[in-house]
Amino acid sequence: MNTRIEIANLQKRYGRKVVIQDMDLILESGKVYGLLGPNGQGKTTLIKCIAGLLTPEKGQILINGEMRETRHKGMISMLADKDLFYKWMTVQDTINFYDTFFEDFDRADSEELIRFMELVPQEKVEKLSKGMKARLKLVLVLSRKAKIYLLDEPLSGIDPVSREKIVETILDRIREDAIMVISSHMVHAIESLLDEVILLSNGKIIAKEEAEVIRSEKGISIDDYYLEVFRHA
Repeated sequence: MNTRIEIANLQKRYGRKVVIQDMDLILESGKVYGLLGPNGQGKTTLIKCIAGLLTPEKGQILINGEMRETRHKGMISMLADKDLFYKWMTVQDTINFYDTFFEDFDRADSEELIRFMELVPQEKVEKLSKGMKARLKLVLVLSRKAKIYLLDEPLSGIDPVSREKIVETILDRIREDAIMVISSHMVHAIESLLDEVILLSNGKIIAKEEAEVIRSEKGISIDDYYLEVFRHA
């Protein structure tokens, strides 16, 4: 079954500051969306609204034509900036925990990814470098057979070797029946993953374009397109 997210007239504020402004957006399965923009432009807030972690003041989010409800959480696998495991855990413990907690967790797939990511099952999480923790978090997120994947800054502060591993893993796990949204300000690093580009500035969508149109018709890279749009924003 295909998946569709409809965002209409969405607004979210923190105190007096409006972070998402009257946003309309449609996301469909089979596509990887790049939610791009400098830090502080509303990317993380939008992702948290879709995930149900934040409640907007105005507007609505529909998933397959229905209002975003608690029961939809089972459809969503989110890569957040915070660690979702305890320091005392080993890599294997985190796999066991996710396998118990999420019905759609694919244990065989997770073990394959652990090997590819060069993680040691018995190593403690607290001993892992930042890059290796990022690899582990991605393993846990992508080992679920979710319908919606929300990856918030998956490459931020990560070493080049881990970055390459992470991009390769994401590329290999893209599914036609799922929606994937990747939030990032590191455009060049995720360019090869994207089907559509959404540029955010001050909580507003200032550009939305298919990646292939940017490359073929405009004749520039997504990174150059990003710079061009924000230069005139």
